[in-house]
Amino acid sequence: MWMAEVLEFEALRALVGHYVRSALGRDELARVAPSSDRAFIESALAETAEGLGYLRAAAQPQSKITRITFGDLADSGSTVARESREPQSFRLLHKLGTEPKVYYRSELAWVRELAERGGAAPKTASREEKS
Repeated sequence: MWMAEVLEFEALRALVGHYVRSALGRDELARVAPSSDRAFIESALAETAEGLGYLRAAAQPQSKITRITFGDLADSGSTVARESREPQSFRLLHKLGTEPKVYYRSELAWVRELAERGGAAPKTASREEKS
């Protein structure tokens, strides 16, 4: 008997599919397959645990300062897509062509300017230059 039949893999995939909201997620779910590779399974479980940690943190009542929001940036109507277009939103290292998918928000202009410069502080005279 195949492992997929024993674990009722297709039934499990259908159950998980009820929670998938994006086309990207549906594509990823379609590629998921049973595995007996222990190292792969341990790695996948570690990633899952990390993801659950983020989701649990996001579900906790928090101030706006530490709020974590997850969503689909490709869906222009989603909360994260709308917030990413607001003037208070910025990304880190996007000038390097890394296309980061994490957006940060700050009401403080100097924080956004610092991120725009790539984290480099403005050049000021050092102690040696002042003396």
